[in-house]
Amino acid sequence: DDQGPMGEMRVDPSKGSVGFGSGLHGWAFSVKEFADIYSSLFKVPADKLMNKMWGENFFNKKTKKWSTAKSPDNERAFNTYILDPIFKLFDAIMNFKKDETQKLLDTLKIKLTPEDREKEGKPLLKVVMRSWLPAGDTLFHMITIHLPSPVTAQKYRAEMLYE
Repeated sequence: DDQGPMGEMRVDPSKGSVGFGSGLHGWAFSVKEFADIYSSLFKVPADKLMNKMWGENFFNKKTKKWSTAKSPDNERAFNTYILDPIFKLFDAIMNFKKDETQKLLDTLKIKLTPEDREKEGKPLLKVVMRSWLPAGDTLFHMITIHLPSPVTAQKYRAEMLYE
């Protein structure tokens, strides 16, 4: 019941209410984080990009056009703009491609301590992913945007206490 005291309770990645990541390694993201990144690059509002980055939305790199129809030239936007950069970083780090890793770290503006620069493989991957996409930031954004305020929440929580 979206009209009840708790408001809308549906989860939807295009609204930023779903997080993806690794609790074990301490990194996470929602579509909102990537929409914010690309918003400044493409000069498009983040809300509009959030809707484009999830679901049946495809981007054709050759024509630079968006489509809702799957075709051989179209790639799903979530894969292109979110998963591909993550997979490239995973591949470079886990396959010990030091030059490529450094280029990606520079592009993503990830600063590592001298001790962290000495790491390789999985330990380096954990540090890099935590630096780039810290789980705490994603959770904080999701909580502040999607959970009701204490004033709103007390209305239905207090009711449950006295049932």
